[in-house]
Amino acid sequence: IQADAIVGASRVSCSTSSGGTNTCPTIITNSCEDSGGGFCNSGDVLPVELVFFKANVINDKVKLMWQTASEENNDYFTIEKSSNGIDYDEIATVTGAGTHAGNLDYSFIDSNPYKGRSYYRLAQTDYDGTRAYIGVVSIYHSTVSELAVYPNPVSKNGTITVQTGADHDEVVEVNIYSASGVLVKSNQVLGVGQVMLKSELEAGFYTVQIKSGQVVKSTRLIIQ
Repeated sequence: IQADAIVGASRVSCSTSSGGTNTCPTIITNSCEDSGGGFCNSGDVLPVELVFFKANVINDKVKLMWQTASEENNDYFTIEKSSNGIDYDEIATVTGAGTHAGNLDYSFIDSNPYKGRSYYRLAQTDYDGTRAYIGVVSIYHSTVSELAVYPNPVSKNGTITVQTGADHDEVVEVNIYSASGVLVKSNQVLGVGQVMLKSELEAGFYTVQIKSGQVVKSTRLIIQ
C-alpha cells in the first residue's frame, strides 16, 4: 500500500480583472474559469485552510481523510477520482461546516477503489458557488494476499501456476531469479496465471517473486 500527498492548494481565488500577475490555481466560479492562466488577487483568500488530505487502504477499501484549520462560508467538499491523474469523475460530496474556527476532521470511504495507482482530488465550494481544488492524493491499491507456486519441483520445460490471491483483473509482475540473484524470467499475470519456463534454465534452486506496487512476496522454486 502506498499513498502520496501530491498537492496542497494555493489559497488564492480567481479574478477576471487585471488586478495582479500571480499564477492562479485551477479555480472554477459561476463567472470565470481561470485554469491557471489568468490574473488573481493575492488578497482574495479561499475560506478553507486545509491542514492535510491523505488516503489509506483498509479492508480492500480506500479511506480518505482531511482536516481543516478554519472555514468561512464553506458549503461543501467534492471528492473526485481518477485512474491516470488527468481524467477525474466525481464520486461524493461532503457537507462543510459553514463558518468555524479551529480544527475539523472529515472522512469518506470509497468502497470500490481502482486497482493499481489511483488519484483522489478534493474541491471546496462556497455558498456563493465559488469552487477551488485544494488537495490531491495518490494511492496504490493491491489485492495481492499470498504467493503459491505449483507444481514445485517442476521440470525444466514445464509450466508453473502462480497463485497471488489478487483479484482476476489486477496485473501482477512475476520475476524468477537464479540462486545468485540474476533475473532469468519476467512475466505478468492477472491474479492467477501460468508462466512457461525457459528451456535453457538449468536444474537448481530459484526464487519466484511477485510485485504489485509496494507489495512484494517471494518463494523458493526447484527446477529438476
